[in-house]
Amino acid sequence: MNLMIANRYRISQKIGAGSFGEI
Repeated sequence: MNLMIANRYRISQKIGAGSFGEI
């Protein structure tokens, strides 16, 4: 797994987007 994807997933959850973090 890429660290960038994990970072983006965590940020997505923080802002409550859940658009990119739904893989």
